[in-house]
Amino acid sequence: MADQESGDFTAGGGKKLSIIRYGRELMTQHERQAGDDIEPGDAVMPNVNNNGVDEFVLHDGDMANTVYVAVEARGRGMDAQSDGYTADEDYCIAVRPAGGGLHLNLATGENATETDGLVVESGTGKFLVYDSGTDSAEDVFADADEALDLNGASSAGLVKAEVSN
Repeated sequence: MADQESGDFTAGGGKKLSIIRYGRELMTQHERQAGDDIEPGDAVMPNVNNNGVDEFVLHDGDMANTVYVAVEARGRGMDAQSDGYTADEDYCIAVRPAGGGLHLNLATGENATETDGLVVESGTGKFLVYDSGTDSAEDVFADADEALDLNGASSAGLVKAEVSN
């Protein structure tokens, strides 16, 4: 049952939904109001808006803030190619991964090759390829599992990745 006012969404047994593989919890699924327009694959973080409602907003790039990844809501007819969650209208489903594979939104203009580290771009929720000249190695969130070249692309694209934190 869901408590709409607090934004606390739980499974039928009253516990948050978890993904467990080989006895290790890899991801916990959460649902909160969308505070920004959010696409599946975006990095988000929890926030409380001015009305006291729990929401997800696009991640600010500060790795001191827990990174959640928005996922598609197939039960509601949303797939990865849809427009995503609309701010203040939809509830956003996101997972807090501690490992495992996910599809992440690679920022427009990025060129990832397999095994490239990916970091969160400040304020956009998109992922950038790790640059040792400007990024800290501690900020690497995931490693690309495939190559994706978005040079000249007009929008972000989903890249298969393995969460490394």
